[in-house]
Amino acid sequence: EAVWQPQGGLAAIPRGSSFELVSPASSQTIEVSGTAPAFKPDGTLTYVRGRELVEWSGRCRAGDRLFTLPNDNATARCLHVLLREPARSVAWLTNGRFAATLPHGDLAIFADGRSVFRTALLPAGIARVEASPRRDFFTVWLDGDLLGAFDSNGAPVVMPPVPAGRALACAPDEAWCVLATSGGSVYLFRPGTGDARLRRLDFRARDLAWRS
Repeated sequence: EAVWQPQGGLAAIPRGSSFELVSPASSQTIEVSGTAPAFKPDGTLTYVRGRELVEWSGRCRAGDRLFTLPNDNATARCLHVLLREPARSVAWLTNGRFAATLPHGDLAIFADGRSVFRTALLPAGIARVEASPRRDFFTVWLDGDLLGAFDSNGAPVVMPPVPAGRALACAPDEAWCVLATSGGSVYLFRPGTGDARLRRLDFRARDLAWRS
């Protein structure tokens, strides 16, 4: 469940009520109290602290409480509140627009802190959202199963009629995606075209990643 910074310099690994920040370039690990870590396209870290979604910002105002990170050239940072609502999972689509799952089972899209789309998910289960490589759409997962996909306005994105999708990976340009089912079957398809050009591959897998 690690979440990688788009530039590849950091990964956030959830550990219950906290998460660890690790870097391939350093053996040092930073533990942060909070949940739902995510990165904006520009690399800014966001996470839920208490009942608010916050970001680490270098654009600090007078009176902000400042802090620095190890091995970061003493760059001063501060916390900014982005949303006064406790999201369970966050997927950034642009630097100002994100999708989130909320405690009462809602799926929402926020733009500059304002809700622009909201719908109810199934009442039970653990839901999370995940942005596509180009952030043109995001997927919704419920208890590890693919529930659906939506574009940045909340409109459904057509996915292949494959039951119990358990893992999904897309090419960096989003021209093709591969989907693994709970039984391990793997399918290749073009996102947004449904079952058109859907092809079952001759191997089995439980997890998938697309190499650029």
